[in-house]
Amino acid sequence: IYDLKLTMKETGIDKFVELYQHQEKYLAYCRECHNYGTKWSCPPLNVNTADFLRPYRYVTVAAVQMVFRKGIVESVPPDKIKEVTIDTILPVKNVFHDAMLSAEQEIPDSITLSSGGCTLCDKCLRPEAKPCRQPARMRYSLDSFGFDLSAITEELLGIKLLWCKGKLPDY
Repeated sequence: IYDLKLTMKETGIDKFVELYQHQEKYLAYCRECHNYGTKWSCPPLNVNTADFLRPYRYVTVAAVQMVFRKGIVESVPPDKIKEVTIDTILPVKNVFHDAMLSAEQEIPDSITLSSGGCTLCDKCLRPEAKPCRQPARMRYSLDSFGFDLSAITEELLGIKLLWCKGKLPDY
């Protein structure tokens, strides 16, 4: 029902942080999210983001666009948009996550950050104050570091983020 398009761009980490990290603004959005305090990948974090990013000189931003094939957007009724979105995005996100973990193995001293909360487990143990079941695979989200995902995708990658507003977006 969709085609995938990969877009990547590399830039210096200092410039990336200067242009796109606005912690106060975006962490305020995180506080309103249902994942806040319920997933180890989401705020409040147990790491200092500046210290976490300090060892890195550059960042490669990679995005996978799911472009819905002709007729799909119009065929999804409004009451099924959330279900279709989850059913299509999660498998792609999980495959992409595994690909990025493999890339970490190929690129010395690299680390992956994701977007959105971790989806590795059906239920995160954080609310029970228990450690992550998969700490070697869990990655923090760019949003949890206070990065502006819309600006990153639009300015760096040339992709305008589309949201579900009464209908499935084209991509």
